[in-house]
Amino acid sequence: MKVQLAIAKLAQAGNASSINSNQWIYRHERSTTILSLIVAKTESELTPARNTQKKLWSALILTGGTSKRFGSDKSEAIIDGTALIDFLISSIPKAVPIVVVGPDRDNFSTCIDVIQEIPRGGGPVAGIAAGLPLIQTEYVAIFATDMPFSAALIPFLFEKLSNDSDGVTVVDEEGFQQPFSGIYRLSSLRRVLQDSEPLINTSMRVLLRKLKIENVNLNIEDTHLISDIDTQADLRNAISDSDSRLNAGIARRTVMSTLHEAKWDLARLAARGSVTRLPSEVVALSECMDRTLTKDLLALVDLPTYETSAMDGYAVSGNGPWKIIGDVKAGAPMTELLESGTAVRIATGAVIPSGTFGVVRWEFADVVDETLNAVVNQGGEIRPAGLECRKDQVITRAGTVLTPAWIGLLASAGWDNLEVTRKPRVEIILLGDEIQLSGIPENGLVRDALGPQLPGWLERMGAEVVAMSYVADELQLVVDAITLARTRADLIVTTGGTADGPRDHLHNALESVGAKLIVDRVKVRPGHPMLLADFDSVSLIGLPGNPQSAIVGLMSLGQPVIDALLGRPVCELENVITMNEIRAREDFTRLVLGNVSNGVFSEGEHLGSAMLRGLAHATGFAVAPDGVGAAGSQVKWLPIV
Repeated sequence: MKVQLAIAKLAQAGNASSINSNQWIYRHERSTTILSLIVAKTESELTPARNTQKKLWSALILTGGTSKRFGSDKSEAIIDGTALIDFLISSIPKAVPIVVVGPDRDNFSTCIDVIQEIPRGGGPVAGIAAGLPLIQTEYVAIFATDMPFSAALIPFLFEKLSNDSDGVTVVDEEGFQQPFSGIYRLSSLRRVLQDSEPLINTSMRVLLRKLKIENVNLNIEDTHLISDIDTQADLRNAISDSDSRLNAGIARRTVMSTLHEAKWDLARLAARGSVTRLPSEVVALSECMDRTLTKDLLALVDLPTYETSAMDGYAVSGNGPWKIIGDVKAGAPMTELLESGTAVRIATGAVIPSGTFGVVRWEFADVVDETLNAVVNQGGEIRPAGLECRKDQVITRAGTVLTPAWIGLLASAGWDNLEVTRKPRVEIILLGDEIQLSGIPENGLVRDALGPQLPGWLERMGAEVVAMSYVADELQLVVDAITLARTRADLIVTTGGTADGPRDHLHNALESVGAKLIVDRVKVRPGHPMLLADFDSVSLIGLPGNPQSAIVGLMSLGQPVIDALLGRPVCELENVITMNEIRAREDFTRLVLGNVSNGVFSEGEHLGSAMLRGLAHATGFAVAPDGVGAAGSQVKWLPIV
């Protein structure tokens, strides 16, 4: 039997306590102070407010119970100037859907779903059961606000997750599972919850005993990421130990284990999660083309700001015929009242005079000796003030990339200067003994094809190239170039030297400068020997030397890093249908150059990893999974920036 939903608008979340229902959900939208209350009689009627396009994982955050040992609401405790709940949310990649189980707050920094279990404080299993109906992804990571650093574990846990398990959790130094530092299959959790009664005050470990869970240990230097803040003393320790805790918890640059031979999707996830948004700067509106907003913007005025004429014609007052007494031009409003029986000529966009009944279009007017006869409708051809939007209404969101149309809208809404994310500063280092910079190559040299094109790709991604250098394949020269680049760049992009040949020195150079490898090779063709490293808040992306492989590496790791540095949301890859069969190596993703027309992908030519002709004629890559995909198969489409 279909169950109806009751939807009410409430000014305060507290009003929800009077509703007699099994559950309630607060949907927090940054565009309004009104909360939509959705009352459902069954869990099956609960639907997510967020985008339900398929994503890899969602975050379910439990805010906890009464916090007796702590003495107050732990989720509101302050660490590094931020409430624990906000601290944890900020450490989750922006594109990940978030569900919070607990009371609603009016200052969440992102659009999230908030649901309160009943009774409040019914325990973690009851909280999970309340939040799961809002999850739409294959996996769900479960967090607790009193373990605020655990989001940094996600790339590490995905690396350990096998295909035949229900989930993976961290085990602490004493051998105990940490269920709130874990990733679980949504279908598995739903299955065991159906068989779990009662849910109230049930331990999470009771639930885990019914699942096939992989347990993983942490390196001793990483155990701080599962620190549990139960007391005020725990909180003071977390604050005082900011170097080891906060750098991992907020910046998330300490990815747990290097992803060796990473799956393509996971490598992109790790790349995006390895950095945080750069600081903002205020820029004149006219200079904001292709820049990224750092906060939501409100209209500073109504649009239109005034009640205006939609057409050239006559503004009339009262009944006709009307005596024409003057003109009203755009930008020169009439200051006196338009008396009954009179009319004024009015231009499109001019402010409507007080006392106007309606506007007669020029072509419908019958004018003889300054007397107007016509048929007019009340309010006809008048644009009301605020028709497009009202003052203080959100007109664009943080993360928006500004186009000419956005700049025009923001100008009309009253903005002169905008707060945008600083462009990532990128230094390019091209490695190799064989590079010839100009002319026809000779004597075994190869004409440089990456130096001329990489700045263009990076700038189209939103970055600023601050330097580019050519370095011979000598270890000390590579070390010196990276050491210099890290002093003036947010991101270093190198080409060549990522494999294991006798003249490939990048791995040894990174070890010499103390960099930590985040991704070391990706199971993708072309582009397999790409890498991502981090040191001193500077990221380094190592691209293979072959030109097409290098661009695959840039699209695979570089774009997610730059998007995250700019604070841009993840763009879900669209699905396309293949025109022909595509073959990929077993256990490898294949990126195939080509074009899409009417949703159908056609493979390009000249697809070798050293070739550029196919790239020049293509608009993107089909992302083909391993094995053989027959013609008519559905694959993801990665457009070239």
